Amino acid sequence: MAIASVDLGGPLSGYTYGGADAVCIDDRRGPVIDGTPLELPGDGSYHAIGLAADWNVQPRGIRRSGIHSADYQRIGESIVSAAGVDPAGGDVVEVLRSDLDGDGVEEVFVTFEKITDGGGAPGDFVVIYARYPTAGGRVVDQALFEYYPQAWTSRPSIGRAGVLAIADLNGDGILEVVLWSKFWDTSLAEVFVYDGATSLTSVSVSGCSL
Repeated sequence: MAIASVDLGGPLSGYTYGGADAVCIDDRRGPVIDGTPLELPGDGSYHAIGLAADWNVQPRGIRRSGIHSADYQRIGESIVSAAGVDPAGGDVVEVLRSDLDGDGVEEVFVTFEKITDGGGAPGDFVVIYARYPTAGGRVVDQALFEYYPQAWTSRPSIGRAGVLAIADLNGDGILEVVLWSKFWDTSLAEVFVYDGATSLTSVSVSGCSL
């Protein structure tokens, strides 16, 4: 990847939450630009990425779409149900569309979540999934991120996630997708590359979070 001068994260260390979800407590560090550590925003999450590039990093646009879609709701519910969690109370909170490979057909990215007021709890969830329309009229859905808390979280910065960026990070003309996630006072950025058909693959994870 061509994220030349920016290091978005640090090592995982020090603490394991729920037996599986590793988060940084000791020896953590935030983003670094040219060797200089930067403080994270007050909410502990990333809001941008830095890129050293001599090409157009966004040759095609990104647009928001309506969140009140029965199809998007149904797909989110099916992903959560498949994980053995009741999807009742879940809502589509963001829908983004962009043509990743320039074929004239937009891919769709949906964030579906249920967050208990005052803190995360068992039964809550955050899901991000992609939809890939095909030339034959078929649509393929892929879950990119799923989080299901196993215990009540007493901190206000509970497990959350979303799409951080959709951009051409390596100059090949195909847009990569960057997701963010945060838990307590930790944050993570994860880069996915598109295969040009019906799949995104994680290639880089920086920071520490869910």
